[in-house]
Amino acid sequence: MTPSALRAFLALLLFTVMFQSEAARKGNNRTLNSAKPALLQLSDYLLTHYRKGVRPVQDWRRTTNVAIDVMVYAILSVDEKNQVLTTYIWYRQHWIDEFLRWNPEDFDNITQMSLPTDSIWVPDILINEFVDVGKSPDIPYVYVRYHGEVQNLKPIQVVTACSLDIYNFPFDVQNCSLTFTSWLHNIRDINLSLWRQPELVKFDKSVFMNQGEWELLYVLSQFREFSVEGSDSYAEMKFYVRPLPWSGM
Repeated sequence: MTPSALRAFLALLLFTVMFQSEAARKGNNRTLNSAKPALLQLSDYLLTHYRKGVRPVQDWRRTTNVAIDVMVYAILSVDEKNQVLTTYIWYRQHWIDEFLRWNPEDFDNITQMSLPTDSIWVPDILINEFVDVGKSPDIPYVYVRYHGEVQNLKPIQVVTACSLDIYNFPFDVQNCSLTFTSWLHNIRDINLSLWRQPELVKFDKSVFMNQGEWELLYVLSQFREFSVEGSDSYAEMKFYVRPLPWSGM
Protein backbone atom coordinates (compact mmCIF):
# COMPACT_ATOMS: atom_id res chain seq x y z
CA MET A 1 0.00 0.00 0.00
CA THR A 2 1.42 3.34 -1.03
CA PRO A 3 1.85 6.11 1.59
CA SER A 4 -0.96 8.19 0.03
CA ALA A 5 -3.33 5.21 0.04
CA LEU A 6 -2.39 4.47 3.66
CA ARG A 7 -3.15 8.06 4.67
CA ALA A 8 -6.52 7.89 2.90
CA PHE A 9 -7.35 4.62 4.63
CA LEU A 10 -6.43 5.98 8.07
CA ALA A 11 -8.49 9.14 7.46
CA LEU A 12 -11.50 7.04 6.45
CA LEU A 13 -11.05 4.82 9.51
CA LEU A 14 -10.84 7.85 11.82
CA PHE A 15 -13.99 9.36 10.28
CA THR A 16 -15.86 6.06 10.74
CA VAL A 17 -14.85 5.81 14.41
CA MET A 18 -15.86 9.43 15.08
CA PHE A 19 -19.23 8.92 13.36
CA GLN A 20 -19.97 5.78 15.35
CA SER A 21 -18.93 7.50 18.58
CA GLU A 22 -21.26 10.46 17.92
CA ALA A 23 -24.12 8.13 17.02
CA ALA A 24 -23.57 6.17 20.21
CA ARG A 25 -23.48 9.38 22.25
CA LYS A 26 -26.79 10.53 20.78
CA GLY A 27 -28.26 7.10 21.30
CA ASN A 28 -27.33 7.22 24.98
CA ASN A 29 -28.98 10.62 25.36
CA ARG A 30 -32.42 9.51 24.28
CA THR A 31 -34.59 6.48 24.79
CA LEU A 32 -35.85 4.89 21.59
CA ASN A 33 -38.46 2.56 23.09
CA SER A 34 -41.56 3.88 21.32
CA ALA A 35 -43.82 1.45 23.22
CA LYS A 36 -42.98 3.13 26.53
CA PRO A 37 -44.79 6.41 27.42
CA ALA A 38 -42.62 9.50 27.02
CA LEU A 39 -43.08 10.56 30.66
CA LEU A 40 -41.81 7.19 31.87
CA GLN A 41 -38.86 7.35 29.50
CA LEU A 42 -37.99 10.83 30.73
CA SER A 43 -38.35 9.84 34.38
CA ASP A 44 -36.00 6.90 33.84
CA TYR A 45 -33.55 9.12 31.97
CA LEU A 46 -33.44 11.66 34.81
CA LEU A 47 -33.55 9.45 37.90
CA THR A 48 -31.92 6.12 37.05
CA HIS A 49 -28.43 7.30 38.05
CA TYR A 50 -29.46 10.35 40.07
CA ARG A 51 -27.79 10.87 43.49
CA LYS A 52 -30.09 12.97 45.66
CA GLY A 53 -27.49 13.26 48.41
CA VAL A 54 -25.19 15.35 46.21
CA ARG A 55 -25.67 19.06 45.60
CA PRO A 56 -26.64 19.22 41.90
CA VAL A 57 -23.79 21.14 40.28
CA GLN A 58 -21.28 19.99 37.67
CA ASP A 59 -18.59 22.14 39.30
CA TRP A 60 -18.57 21.94 43.11
CA ARG A 61 -17.29 25.53 43.25
CA ARG A 62 -20.55 26.79 41.74
CA THR A 63 -23.07 28.14 44.27
CA THR A 64 -26.66 26.91 44.22
CA ASN A 65 -28.94 29.93 44.38
CA VAL A 66 -32.33 29.30 46.00
CA ALA A 67 -34.97 31.95 45.32
CA ILE A 68 -37.76 31.99 47.89
CA ASP A 69 -41.11 33.69 48.26
CA VAL A 70 -43.74 33.96 50.98
CA MET A 71 -47.41 34.82 50.53
CA VAL A 72 -49.46 35.11 53.72
CA TYR A 73 -52.77 33.28 53.34
CA ALA A 74 -54.12 33.75 56.86
CA ILE A 75 -53.14 34.89 60.35
CA LEU A 76 -54.67 32.14 62.46
CA SER A 77 -53.76 33.37 65.93
CA VAL A 78 -51.57 35.75 67.90
CA ASP A 79 -50.83 34.39 71.39
CA GLU A 80 -49.53 37.31 73.44
CA LYS A 81 -49.04 35.22 76.59
CA ASN A 82 -46.78 32.61 74.99
CA GLN A 83 -45.35 35.02 72.39
CA VAL A 84 -46.41 32.80 69.48
CA LEU A 85 -47.71 33.67 66.02
CA THR A 86 -49.56 31.09 63.94
CA THR A 87 -49.82 31.83 60.23
CA TYR A 88 -50.75 29.92 57.11
CA ILE A 89 -48.40 30.77 54.25
CA TRP A 90 -47.85 29.79 50.66
CA TYR A 91 -44.14 29.09 50.44
CA ARG A 92 -42.38 28.96 47.09
CA GLN A 93 -38.78 28.23 46.20
CA HIS A 94 -36.87 27.44 43.04
CA TRP A 95 -33.31 26.53 42.12
CA ILE A 96 -31.34 25.06 39.22
CA ASP A 97 -30.54 21.34 39.30
CA GLU A 98 -27.83 20.71 36.72
CA PHE A 99 -28.51 16.96 36.81
CA LEU A 100 -32.17 17.33 35.79
CA ARG A 101 -31.82 18.60 32.23
CA TRP A 102 -33.01 17.15 28.95
CA ASN A 103 -33.65 17.96 25.32
CA PRO A 104 -37.45 18.21 24.83
CA GLU A 105 -37.12 17.00 21.23
CA ASP A 106 -35.86 13.66 22.53
CA PHE A 107 -38.94 13.14 24.70
CA ASP A 108 -42.02 14.04 22.68
CA ASN A 109 -41.46 17.79 23.29
CA ILE A 110 -41.99 17.54 27.05
CA THR A 111 -40.76 20.79 28.60
CA GLN A 112 -41.71 20.18 32.23
CA MET A 113 -42.78 17.34 34.47
CA SER A 114 -43.49 16.60 38.13
CA LEU A 115 -41.09 14.43 40.11
CA PRO A 116 -41.31 13.04 43.66
CA THR A 117 -39.69 15.39 46.14
CA ASP A 118 -38.03 12.51 47.96
CA SER A 119 -36.29 11.39 44.75
CA ILE A 120 -34.22 14.55 44.17
CA TRP A 121 -31.94 16.94 46.04
CA VAL A 122 -33.86 19.60 47.98
CA PRO A 123 -32.22 22.51 49.83
CA ASP A 124 -32.28 22.29 53.64
CA ILE A 125 -34.06 25.61 54.18
CA LEU A 126 -35.59 26.02 57.64
CA ILE A 127 -37.43 28.73 59.57
CA ASN A 128 -35.34 29.82 62.56
CA GLU A 129 -38.33 30.91 64.65
CA PHE A 130 -40.16 27.61 64.18
CA VAL A 131 -41.40 26.33 67.57
CA ASP A 132 -44.12 23.80 66.78
CA VAL A 133 -45.31 21.49 64.04
CA GLY A 134 -48.31 22.93 62.24
CA LYS A 135 -50.99 21.04 60.36
CA SER A 136 -49.68 21.35 56.83
CA PRO A 137 -50.71 19.19 53.86
CA ASP A 138 -48.03 16.97 52.40
CA ILE A 139 -47.09 18.02 48.86
CA PRO A 140 -45.04 15.09 47.50
CA TYR A 141 -44.05 16.56 44.12
CA VAL A 142 -42.01 19.35 42.58
CA TYR A 143 -42.10 20.72 39.04
CA VAL A 144 -38.95 20.42 36.91
CA ARG A 145 -38.36 22.26 33.64
CA TYR A 146 -36.10 20.98 30.87
CA HIS A 147 -33.31 23.50 31.61
CA GLY A 148 -33.05 22.24 35.20
CA GLU A 149 -35.24 24.73 37.05
CA VAL A 150 -36.99 23.09 40.01
CA GLN A 151 -40.07 24.71 41.56
CA ASN A 152 -41.16 23.62 45.01
CA LEU A 153 -44.53 25.10 45.98
CA LYS A 154 -46.30 24.21 49.21
CA PRO A 155 -48.68 25.60 51.82
CA ILE A 156 -47.33 25.63 55.38
CA GLN A 157 -48.97 26.27 58.73
CA VAL A 158 -46.20 28.02 60.64
CA VAL A 159 -46.10 28.25 64.43
CA THR A 160 -43.29 30.66 65.30
CA ALA A 161 -41.89 32.59 68.24
CA CYS A 162 -42.76 36.27 68.01
CA SER A 163 -41.69 39.13 70.26
CA LEU A 164 -44.94 40.92 71.11
CA ASP A 165 -45.33 44.22 72.92
CA ILE A 166 -47.75 43.03 75.59
CA TYR A 167 -48.11 46.48 77.17
CA ASN A 168 -49.92 47.90 74.16
CA PHE A 169 -51.32 44.61 72.89
CA PRO A 170 -53.54 44.31 70.93
CA PHE A 171 -53.94 47.95 70.00
CA ASP A 172 -50.59 48.48 68.28
CA VAL A 173 -48.94 47.02 65.21
CA GLN A 174 -46.95 43.89 66.04
CA ASN A 175 -43.78 42.89 64.21
CA CYS A 176 -43.10 39.16 63.76
CA SER A 177 -40.40 37.61 61.60
CA LEU A 178 -39.92 34.44 59.58
CA THR A 179 -36.22 33.83 58.96
CA PHE A 180 -35.29 31.30 56.27
CA THR A 181 -31.77 29.90 56.16
CA SER A 182 -29.89 26.73 55.27
CA TRP A 183 -29.32 24.58 58.33
CA LEU A 184 -25.97 23.21 57.13
CA HIS A 185 -24.70 24.83 53.93
CA ASN A 186 -22.66 28.00 53.99
CA ILE A 187 -23.13 30.83 51.50
CA ARG A 188 -20.57 29.36 49.10
CA ASP A 189 -22.79 26.30 48.68
CA ILE A 190 -26.29 27.76 49.04
CA ASN A 191 -27.18 31.41 48.61
CA LEU A 192 -30.66 32.88 49.01
CA SER A 193 -32.51 35.49 46.99
CA LEU A 194 -36.03 36.80 46.56
CA TRP A 195 -38.25 35.19 43.94
CA ARG A 196 -40.05 38.51 43.43
CA GLN A 197 -39.08 42.14 43.88
CA PRO A 198 -39.41 43.41 47.50
CA GLU A 199 -42.08 45.95 46.56
CA LEU A 200 -44.21 43.17 45.06
CA VAL A 201 -43.91 41.12 48.24
CA LYS A 202 -44.60 44.00 50.62
CA PHE A 203 -48.24 44.76 49.91
CA ASP A 204 -49.31 41.52 48.24
CA LYS A 205 -52.64 40.46 49.75
CA SER A 206 -53.85 38.59 46.69
CA VAL A 207 -54.33 35.33 48.62
CA PHE A 208 -54.87 36.72 52.12
CA MET A 209 -58.08 35.56 53.79
CA ASN A 210 -59.18 38.01 56.48
CA GLN A 211 -61.42 35.73 58.51
CA GLY A 212 -60.03 36.13 62.02
CA GLU A 213 -59.31 38.85 64.53
CA TRP A 214 -56.14 39.98 62.78
CA GLU A 215 -55.41 41.44 59.40
CA LEU A 216 -52.18 41.77 57.46
CA LEU A 217 -50.52 45.17 57.23
CA TYR A 218 -47.57 44.24 55.03
CA VAL A 219 -44.63 41.86 54.63
CA LEU A 220 -41.09 43.24 54.57
CA SER A 221 -38.21 41.20 53.18
CA GLN A 222 -34.53 41.49 54.08
CA PHE A 223 -31.40 39.58 53.04
CA ARG A 224 -28.46 39.20 55.40
CA GLU A 225 -25.12 37.42 55.35
CA PHE A 226 -23.86 36.36 58.76
CA SER A 227 -21.28 34.18 60.51
CA VAL A 228 -21.22 32.54 63.93
CA GLU A 229 -18.06 32.82 66.06
CA GLY A 230 -15.76 33.28 63.10
CA SER A 231 -17.20 30.34 61.16
CA ASP A 232 -18.16 30.32 57.50
CA SER A 233 -20.67 32.88 56.27
CA TYR A 234 -24.31 31.88 55.84
CA ALA A 235 -27.22 33.47 54.00
CA GLU A 236 -30.64 34.20 55.48
CA MET A 237 -33.84 35.75 54.16
CA LYS A 238 -36.09 37.40 56.73
CA PHE A 239 -39.75 38.25 56.20
CA TYR A 240 -41.37 40.62 58.68
CA VAL A 241 -45.07 39.87 59.00
CA ARG A 242 -46.92 42.81 60.52
CA PRO A 243 -50.37 41.87 61.80
CA LEU A 244 -52.68 44.43 63.37
CA PRO A 245 -56.08 44.05 65.03
CA TRP A 246 -58.90 43.72 62.57
CA SER A 247 -60.89 46.93 62.36
CA GLY A 248 -64.07 44.94 62.95
CA MET A 249 -63.07 44.00 66.51
